[in-house]
Amino acid sequence: MAGCSPKMRYELYSAKDPELNIALEYPAGWIVQEHRDMKAGYTNVIFIDNDPAKKFRPMIVVMVKKTSSLKDPSMTPRAFGGSIVRTRLRMAPAKVLSERKITIAGIPASETVVTYQARERLHAPGAPTIPAKETMAVFKKDGVLYVLRFDAGLKDHALYEKAFRHAVRTLRFLH
Repeated sequence: MAGCSPKMRYELYSAKDPELNIALEYPAGWIVQEHRDMKAGYTNVIFIDNDPAKKFRPMIVVMVKKTSSLKDPSMTPRAFGGSIVRTRLRMAPAKVLSERKITIAGIPASETVVTYQARERLHAPGAPTIPAKETMAVFKKDGVLYVLRFDAGLKDHALYEKAFRHAVRTLRFLH
């Protein structure tokens, strides 16, 4: 798949896991993986570019976490997002580029964009690092925190950001 041109095609994803409770459109041909981690108390779906030649493949992640599974169930979306951003900032050099309020599916959300050093290959401890950029939006609905993330190498981020914005714009709840 060659970047995000105006001709990009999308496929409709509808969650199989009821914890996710979402539908959205994602780039056609990308790999889709649902995962539930009972111990950590979250469920997610990952949409990842299917091009194995890329060292750090662009990905869109939607994670849901029940607030009842948090140490502080009253945690705000901005605070929860901030905790994720702090982990990225430990991958120096890292920098918060922007923070703003947005709306997703009619719900107020907090969006943060950050750059950091990521492993060329995910979960490969000795792999070299490359500059990466992440856009993350967090909101709360019915006692559940939703985190929408888009990660890509710094060079690929601008090419695929339109796909992330499309996924965010098309997000709907199943019930």
